[in-house]
Amino acid sequence: MKKLTLAAALLLSITVANAQDNKPSLPDFMPQIYKSEWATLTGLIKAEKWEDADKLTSSYYNRVKNDEFRKDDAAILRYMILNVTAAELANGKIDNATAVKKLKPLEGKRFISPTITFKSKGILNLLLLSADGKSWVKCTTNKDADVIQMTELFEIAYPEMLQDTDKYDNRNFRLSGIIKTINADSPAKPHLDVTYSGTEIWDLSPAR
Repeated sequence: MKKLTLAAALLLSITVANAQDNKPSLPDFMPQIYKSEWATLTGLIKAEKWEDADKLTSSYYNRVKNDEFRKDDAAILRYMILNVTAAELANGKIDNATAVKKLKPLEGKRFISPTITFKSKGILNLLLLSADGKSWVKCTTNKDADVIQMTELFEIAYPEMLQDTDKYDNRNFRLSGIIKTINADSPAKPHLDVTYSGTEIWDLSPAR
């Protein structure tokens, strides 16, 4: 299976879950994000128009972050905010201190990832078992795979997710957990370093 870039993964995951119809299914006073709005946002991400994507993710997140009925939407948007900010940092649009200050309020909050492929062997834009076998890891890049935007470490909630991981090869995961720490310490090649705790499988599709 071809590895999914950030843009492709986000586009796939959001179009199959949590999208709302253009016609409100809840009363007008209930905050929600419509299907057309998700499409606009994913289009910007696919085109790597990070500044515009940043504005939309922030706007959508502020709309739903305190709504009990939109917890999953808020969790998806937190992960998108991480990725969009990581891209802006890696591209030199913002510095380390600005990125971390912006993202620190997300620590301790839940995330839901887009669809990501697990591989027993691989490097970029894939879920992998860490070298010490104690966690899952991912290195996110731009779509040309020549700029590292974010390194991620997923502390796993259930030990069985770390055992016999060859059975997960080529399977597509959506993960959920808590954003534990967000750092950006590299001056030479700026990128985010993010650790998640209590990571569990939110959705899983079969290998192809």
